[in-house]
Amino acid sequence: MEDPWSEAEDDMWRWTVSPEEAPDEATYMDIRYEKGDIVAIDGVDMSAATVIEHLNKVAGANGVGRLDIVENRYVGMKSRGCYETPAGTVMMKAHRAIESLTLDREVAHMKDELMPKYAKLIYNGYWWAPERLMLQAAIDQTQDVVNGEVRIKLYKGSVSVVGRQSATDSLFDANIATFDDDGGAYNQADAEGFIKLNALRLRIAANRDRDLL
Repeated sequence: MEDPWSEAEDDMWRWTVSPEEAPDEATYMDIRYEKGDIVAIDGVDMSAATVIEHLNKVAGANGVGRLDIVENRYVGMKSRGCYETPAGTVMMKAHRAIESLTLDREVAHMKDELMPKYAKLIYNGYWWAPERLMLQAAIDQTQDVVNGEVRIKLYKGSVSVVGRQSATDSLFDANIATFDDDGGAYNQADAEGFIKLNALRLRIAANRDRDLL
């Protein structure tokens, strides 16, 4: 275990089968979200604890959730660790999928910028620190619109998102996003001024560099 070059022995894993031993047929799951939390799987309402128990069982049986990493400990050393997180792996993938459909672009980007700081606070034991509580309040506010369903495919150690929908909070508009005739919903010519303004600094720099040659 302490040698990062050595492969972990297979019998050390407790919650997951090896991908080689996982079923040859994929397992599909429909996960329903309300305000960012999983509330049902495959139409069955579940508590948070039951969600984790169920996902650990099903995802682990499909070889999902093995992590072999070298991490940076708070005290300064690097340490090799092997972890099993079948439920966490599925939850993270599915949550990102429903957020991609329901969160505003800039909100999503800002949340992604905050997440490393949030994760660092938790890793280092600062769960009750005021800065963690502050970040939590901001993150919780973003989750008000994270409602809908995500369809997940589990197969031999992999987790794939194969569908996502939200009847109440989707920001995806097929009439605008289509590559076919959108009936005037989006005018390509509107981007002309935007492109010129954003390219202005690049054109100024190009003119300067040309004069220096």
